Amino acid sequence: MRSPSVILALLLGVSSGAMAGGQASSGLLGEWRGEDGEPVLIFDSPTRLRFNSEVRAYTRSAGRFLVQEEGGVVAYPYVLEGGQLKIAFPGEGVVVFRRPAKSAAVKPAGGQEYLVQGSFCSYSGSSNYSGSYSSSRKAFFDGRGRFATGGESSFNTTLYDGGTAGGASSNAGPGGRYRVQGNKVFLTLSDGTTGVATVNMRQSDGSVSELMYEGTLYAKGLCE
Repeated sequence: MRSPSVILALLLGVSSGAMAGGQASSGLLGEWRGEDGEPVLIFDSPTRLRFNSEVRAYTRSAGRFLVQEEGGVVAYPYVLEGGQLKIAFPGEGVVVFRRPAKSAAVKPAGGQEYLVQGSFCSYSGSSNYSGSYSSSRKAFFDGRGRFATGGESSFNTTLYDGGTAGGASSNAGPGGRYRVQGNKVFLTLSDGTTGVATVNMRQSDGSVSELMYEGTLYAKGLCE
């Protein structure tokens, strides 16, 4: 029985040699788009991709992308030939991707910023006989070198007459730019001040899920 990758090669009218050449090619990194500009497929690294903004871990094996999805690993046979990336989607047929105009074949030099992406939150709180107080801070990283910050706080106080009073507030903080180098995230705020956060936890695909900054833990899990 022929393998799915060979069947795809016959379907697309390319030789097994072209399949092998595509398999060995290192020119996948960067952005690819469908014929009408959609869908958008971005290979951030040899183990991480984004499909229409959804982040997935993947590997390549025998002419197939093995993508980690919610229900398990899904195999997508593919051919890379002549500047076209042809991928067979199970039950949907073949989608042809091409690089958009002026798209770089690889991510910017030294750019590991994509490993720190999304919302990271901190939380603190206290309570006693007189009431309770909680505070949270959030930092959002765009994966391309920019970040924004904000915060929320709330309190609940027991009054002398037995009643309670409370309130909540939120505010936007300073944003700026960031750079990732190894286990350090270098921050430059919009007001010119600088700081350094340290990676506290990574996922299996290398993406960062926890940061320590000035003694405070910022974690993706605390945003839920």
